[in-house]
Amino acid sequence: MAAQTTLPMLLNEYPSRLLQMRMNGSVGKGGKNDRQDVWLTQKLLNATKSQFNASYPALVVDGACGPRTIEAIFQYQCSRGLHADACVDAYGATAMKLVRDLNLRCALPASTPGIERPRPEIIRAFAGQSNQMTSSSNAVRASGSFDNKTGWRIRSSGSMDVSVSLIGVTVINIYLTHDTEPNIPYRITFAGAGVGLSTTKVGMDLSAESFPSWGTEFKRCSPLAKRPPFKVGEFDMLPTIVISAGGNALVAGWSGTVIIMDGKYAAALTGLQVGVPGVGVTMYAGAIAGWI
Repeated sequence: MAAQTTLPMLLNEYPSRLLQMRMNGSVGKGGKNDRQDVWLTQKLLNATKSQFNASYPALVVDGACGPRTIEAIFQYQCSRGLHADACVDAYGATAMKLVRDLNLRCALPASTPGIERPRPEIIRAFAGQSNQMTSSSNAVRASGSFDNKTGWRIRSSGSMDVSVSLIGVTVINIYLTHDTEPNIPYRITFAGAGVGLSTTKVGMDLSAESFPSWGTEFKRCSPLAKRPPFKVGEFDMLPTIVISAGGNALVAGWSGTVIIMDGKYAAALTGLQVGVPGVGVTMYAGAIAGWI
């Protein structure tokens, strides 16, 4: 019987950009704090600060886990909606989020011990799995069936809408997870302007991700849409149509929204909002203007 190859913790689903991460233990509050692991975490946190304008101060990369490193981990977790325990577990959600976000922007620090290309036999094994998945997908396509699932699900949202007469503008933060990583949240942002009808001359509605809200999975609504899996960064700059209807009684109210990206992916969400009393419906045109 042939020996099986055990895959390490891989940080990409595409063989052309495979990376693997090696940590000896956790880093941060109550962690093992191996010197090399701390050094790696500090490098990743500094690179994240540079790329995403994080609020925590830049760290001295010395391999020592002091109060500033612990506070930076805590602030990073809070900003990404992760479990905020000020500790980076080896191969946990925080470590994976740090590396994957930087890798998607090709911004990983160069020559970083602990992050490396996998051994050739691992790449071959992973490429073999990918080829099997591709063959299976081709077989489904050849059979004439249409799989509309993407695996990306809306978990919550937050928005601000302002309208004057028939004209409105909006910014919507949409929080997503993928079925393969249900504990790792991502955020994409839509910005757009549109026209609509309202019972008020001037209106403003606000919602926050902490408000009660529900969303659906993004569905492929065209055979031309890319087959999953695909990276969250590929949503960026997609032209997007948003149709929103809602109303407020006194201050609080409810809204429902349909999102259509690039004419290929569609989802719906609904949730609590606060704003100027009234009822309205607006169609916005814009684009996904960023993600984290």
